[in-house]
Amino acid sequence: MRQRGTSTSYTEWKRNIDTSLTLFANDSHCYMTEDGGEIDNVFIRNLGASTRAAARKVRPIETDDIMPSTFWCPNPMNTWIGNVAAGSESSGFWFELEEDVRPPTSFLPLSNGMSPRRMSLKLFRDNIAHSNWRHGLRKLSLEIAQE
Repeated sequence: MRQRGTSTSYTEWKRNIDTSLTLFANDSHCYMTEDGGEIDNVFIRNLGASTRAAARKVRPIETDDIMPSTFWCPNPMNTWIGNVAAGSESSGFWFELEEDVRPPTSFLPLSNGMSPRRMSLKLFRDNIAHSNWRHGLRKLSLEIAQE
């Protein structure tokens, strides 16, 4: 079992670029940024297919055991171009925008005062969501989910 495909964590010095990767039958989110403090990352021409729910959570606050997404996006200030999300057990692209950055990234100086929910979408172009069980594109905050 492979839990999570590629995960980009916050860093002050480098931005991640994922290009032309393929992830198949992954348990949990395939392409993801970690805590909502990650900005200026680039995802170009990646394919994720048959994304499945994780057997266990990585951390208690995670959602990938019941709502896996092929592209999990907790901060909109990133770039997604020409990606394909096909056959997820839940969502193809999920923008889960919280008011605050989550730990441990929230403890880093550059995330002070950062609110992913209040940030603009940087670039989302020519992406495809196909045959996902619940949503092709989902935007949801935990505040809305708990009501």
